[in-house]
Amino acid sequence: MNAISDLSISTYYISKIENGKSAPTLETLALISNYLELDLAFLITGSSKLEETYNLEKLEDIIKKANDKQLDLIIRLAKAVLNE
Repeated sequence: MNAISDLSISTYYISKIENGKSAPTLETLALISNYLELDLAFLITGSSKLEETYNLEKLEDIIKKANDKQLDLIIRLAKAVLNE
């Protein structure tokens, strides 16, 4: 099955949404965001406060797994990216 049939949304309706000829209901947006594993606010506005938390959590996961040598490298790389 494809995403559209999994969500019970017709290709015609998706096409109308994509072309700006129809506005999806909040329920439809919620279904799409859940299926795509996106924050609904991000789907609607293009930004989300959850993004910041998500990135911090991912960095914390990486740091927890790193040994001292790897952590030093991660810090140096981050500083280089930020041009410090």
